[in-house]
Amino acid sequence: MGTYINQHLIWEDNVKYICTSCYAILAMLRKVKNLLPFHVRKNLAQALVLSKLYYNDILHHSLPEYLTARLHKVQKAAASFVSGKYATTSDILKLNWLPVTEQREWHILKSTHQSLYSSDWPNYLRLETYENNRNLRSSKGIQLQRSMITNVFQDEAANLFNNLPLSLGNCMDPILFFTETKKLLQDKARSKYNFLFFFI
Repeated sequence: MGTYINQHLIWEDNVKYICTSCYAILAMLRKVKNLLPFHVRKNLAQALVLSKLYYNDILHHSLPEYLTARLHKVQKAAASFVSGKYATTSDILKLNWLPVTEQREWHILKSTHQSLYSSDWPNYLRLETYENNRNLRSSKGIQLQRSMITNVFQDEAANLFNNLPLSLGNCMDPILFFTETKKLLQDKARSKYNFLFFFI
């Protein structure tokens, strides 16, 4: 499936493969970047580089920070190719891209929504839920059951989904859910990275 997995679920080889492949593509693209308009550079970066960067990213949702940083460097290199200058996380957000961590969280949330509301989702892969019955009728909504085992998909999905606004958690429209959760994660990224830049 294009993902390197070992018996210990250590992702070093997979991240190395992704980075090597993406940098090789960027090296070829840079040879023609002066001949390409902005929108073509952006489309090429998204189709040829980001598609590899994000592929199967929910499998390694518990990726260590130092490996996530390597993937983030690739994303900044792709943004540099598009913008024609050294790119920061702020430039990534200006391209309407999500940073690597937030992109992975968005994919987890999209898969969670499909598990809850899509009839095409396999029953044996559905996430465990419970009904959140509070005193106020407006507070009722689906919540995901927390797993007793950390770093499994059920636990990560519950961490993200249960912290969404109630209106989003109860939203059955996939397009609206995907759009609004992306906006939410963009705001989260802006807040997080602006905070980091302030202290650098």
